[in-house]
Amino acid sequence: MASIFLPIKPVYADRLLSGEKRFEYRKSIPSKDISAVVIYASSPKKMIVGIGIVDHILCGSVSDIWQKTRHASGINKDAYLHYFEGKRTAYAIQFSEIRRLTTMVPPETLSETFRIPQSFTYIDDDNLKSLTDLEYETVKH
Repeated sequence: MASIFLPIKPVYADRLLSGEKRFEYRKSIPSKDISAVVIYASSPKKMIVGIGIVDHILCGSVSDIWQKTRHASGINKDAYLHYFEGKRTAYAIQFSEIRRLTTMVPPETLSETFRIPQSFTYIDDDNLKSLTDLEYETVKH
């Protein structure tokens, strides 16, 4: 199983960290099975804010995924449909647990040469361990 670094708009990262949002929507997903997601709140925060433990990934039509996840989507239907406009398939990463870091961490902590990906990048076990060893609070769903 792999771990990924995933940039997320701060408003949605905050909703994951509050427990309001339990699914992260994507137009595509990594080809490897993923077990953890490093949650990076993109601009203007530009900080690693938490780690999501992946329960499973749903895949289906845009309308089917909305029906299955809307109760904990953290977004309204219009925003959801706008995001998936022109797409036939939707993915929803469902988290079994979210670990909110008590102190946000700059991405350079992973490596001085680390570059923020547009969609995602894989994280090696050493970098994931360095983050999971930090102090965090588990978000209740």
